[in-house]
This record gives sequence, C-alpha cells and structure tokens, in this order.
Amino acid sequence: MTKFATVNVPAVTSKLPGLAVLINRFDFDIVAIQEADVDFPSRASFRSHCLKLGYHVAFGDVDPRSNDRSTRVALLSKFPLRAVFPDITDPHRLALAAIEIPSTRQTARADISEQSYITSF
Repeated sequence: MTKFATVNVPAVTSKLPGLAVLINRFDFDIVAIQEADVDFPSRASFRSHCLKLGYHVAFGDVDPRSNDRSTRVALLSKFPLRAVFPDITDPHRLALAAIEIPSTRQTARADISEQSYITSF
C-alpha cells in the first residue's frame, strides 16, 4: 500500500528535521508540502537533505512576488519523479509531478507499474 501525506509547514527548511521524524515514523511514500517557502538558494540543500532521507523532490515554480525567489509548495516521493510545469495562471501555487509507483497487483508481468500525477496546492 502506498502511503500519502499532506502537510502545511510554513518555512519548512528550518523545520525539516522535525518533518523527517514524522514522515519516517509513519513511513510515508509521498508527502505534499504546502506553504513550504523554500527560497531559491536553499533548494539545493533542501533537496540534498531529502535525498539522504530517501526522498526525491519536486518544487513548484518560483513565486514572482517574493523577494527571495521562494517556492510555496513541494512534493517528496520515495519513488522517482519528474516535475511537470503546466501553463496556468499561478504556477508558484502548484507542485505537479509524474510519479511511477510500482504495482502491488499480482500479474504475469513483474514490470507492470502505474504512473500517477500528484499535485500539491
């Protein structure tokens, strides 16, 4: 079973150790974070920390109104993901990714998987 979580964690970079405890305790596979406010210079260290925890990261687009070029939303996934940037009015309010989730169904083919599009608003 794939476990999903959605959290509202303002200024998540400074709270990442606490969030790591939570997501590891419940063994979430995919976590959507709202109000993340990860500034552009902190993205690399945030991504690095998440990768050490076993999570891939997709960020929403940069908020054009922020002085520090922050992103408002992020997705964490134990499964590889590919960020998708749709042509919408407020792309900084959306993190969208294609995530290939291995199927748990018993089939004749072991390589069957399901592709899901996961969003965070």
